[in-house]
Amino acid sequence: MTEVQWTHVELDVSADPLKEVKSSICAVCGDMSLRAINRPLYPNQSGDSPIITLLVCPTNHCSGVYWYGEWVSLKQCLFNRLTQDGVEFVNCFQDRLRLFILSQAIYMMNERNPAIDPAYAPYPESQRAALLWRDESAIGFYTYNPRCTSTTSNLLDVWQINTLDTIYVCKGLRRMGCATTLLVHFVDLFPGERVALCNPVSRAMTRVCQHLLEVERCIGLKGRLFYCDPPGFDDQLCSAYLLLQLERIKRKRMLSEDDNLNTKSSKMRVQE
Repeated sequence: MTEVQWTHVELDVSADPLKEVKSSICAVCGDMSLRAINRPLYPNQSGDSPIITLLVCPTNHCSGVYWYGEWVSLKQCLFNRLTQDGVEFVNCFQDRLRLFILSQAIYMMNERNPAIDPAYAPYPESQRAALLWRDESAIGFYTYNPRCTSTTSNLLDVWQINTLDTIYVCKGLRRMGCATTLLVHFVDLFPGERVALCNPVSRAMTRVCQHLLEVERCIGLKGRLFYCDPPGFDDQLCSAYLLLQLERIKRKRMLSEDDNLNTKSSKMRVQE
């Protein structure tokens, strides 16, 4: 593991761990009964992972994090005045922390509906990822697996195609083209090569792919954008463009059947 400057203060259970917090009210639900919990930054590292201390309420919403020796809000954690708007790769320890905050604190604890939304596990230190920056704050990310990289601890099991694993944008900033920006950045990493989105692909992500495939500058993408199951062998790939066309045919057929039913119903009423 790369040497990093990580400040972590073990909480004294006999004292009040919130005495340094300026506001002891949950930023999500308004609950005042907050507590501190520890979470490993990376999964499956035999206790060697840096520990992140989060400030949570009884319903497990996260309001803050112990960041280099002090309690700060999640918004402060995601701020970096040295960044410009756009997509930048995760290449330092601070960005690994921001990736954790976005995926585990904001999405998993504050935004996710367990009944319908998929779960994100903490990402390993080796995970390839990029952050989306806007107004000096990280507002989203994507993670990906280049071709020939390992899919599991078994080094013989490798990805056969460049695969996008996850795209996430903060809830209040969706439907603004952010996911499209992230997808275009991923696709542009591999000019002329086949790329894939790992199944299952959400409805929202399907709409993003549809928009991208219809953009004139991305017309060459129609033959190289796929959906796939790991590790992405040819028989595990399905053309995103082909699925889009099949969905359109199905939709037109359903509309045609509805029109026929309405026509028959109208004729029956006239005869009566």
